[in-house]
Amino acid sequence: MRILYVDDHERFRQVTIKQFLSTHQVTIAGTLAQARHLLSHQQFDCVLLDYDLPDGKGIELIDDLRRLGLLNQVTAISSIEDNNAALTKAGAFAALSKLRFAHISEILKQLG
Repeated sequence: MRILYVDDHERFRQVTIKQFLSTHQVTIAGTLAQARHLLSHQQFDCVLLDYDLPDGKGIELIDDLRRLGLLNQVTAISSIEDNNAALTKAGAFAALSKLRFAHISEILKQLG
């Protein structure tokens, strides 16, 4: 599965990719601008989207993903449940607490 992983916490990304996403093709974006650039040049099967990013909120990317027809492939990831709820309310397929990232494989199975 081709995954766009939008999160600015480098250490968390490294650990989660190694532990849970190593069998997937993962492309990283640390900002909304990077994510938008990647989405305009590549195709992805899934987007893992954090809420708090250096140049804005992950929720801002939801409209872009809706236009690209990728909204049903977005999984919100945040350590704050209210942030996940906001992304889900905006249209994300699922929400996953960073504290329970081990469940990512279940969500990816539902998507793919």
